[in-house]
Amino acid sequence: IAILIFAVIMDVLTISRSLSYSVIVLSFCMKLPQISAIYSSGSSRGLNIRGYWMEISCYLIGTSYGYFHDFHITTYGESILLAMQSTVIIFLAVYYCRQWTLENALLTTTIVAFVLASVVKAVPGAVLYALILSTLPLNTVSKLSQVYSIYRLKSQGDVSMVMWGLAAYGCAARLFTIAVEVKDASVFLNFFISLVLNTVVVLQCLYYGSGTPAAVKKE
Repeated sequence: IAILIFAVIMDVLTISRSLSYSVIVLSFCMKLPQISAIYSSGSSRGLNIRGYWMEISCYLIGTSYGYFHDFHITTYGESILLAMQSTVIIFLAVYYCRQWTLENALLTTTIVAFVLASVVKAVPGAVLYALILSTLPLNTVSKLSQVYSIYRLKSQGDVSMVMWGLAAYGCAARLFTIAVEVKDASVFLNFFISLVLNTVVVLQCLYYGSGTPAAVKKE
């Protein structure tokens, strides 16, 4: 019986690690469709830049939390890659929208300082725990802001449905790996809400398409 239980556990762990590796591999190119869409059109129409800032914050907090608690790299490795790609999206959007504001400069400085502090584990565990709890509303608001942007325009604009679809898969896979390896309820809930809202964005893209936004039609 003990051998059977061990075999089942090993199989579950193997599946979990396989899903984790698939998420990390996909994360290398997950946001490339969105980057390509912005670059090709020379526009960030339909994108919510503040939402991306909040998304980057969630990625970095999750990475710092996993690194601090010595979780296996496969349980959070994609967050590093996605944060880097989201940064490219923000700077492309800022460039094309000419939004070189003090707000963006302050956010960039704050995030760089947090990354440096996290690398040397200078952020206390209690602070990281509070921050990981804060990612739940932060992540929810970041995605709801994108949902609202598409709803307001009645068009997906330059939003990449492929990217959001891949993100939905990543969240679904992470629900399994977190349940098996991390066993953290707050992190699990965060990914569950992300899965729901990522799916909503995909459905919006399918429903509205990339036609002329309502705001443009009214003009």
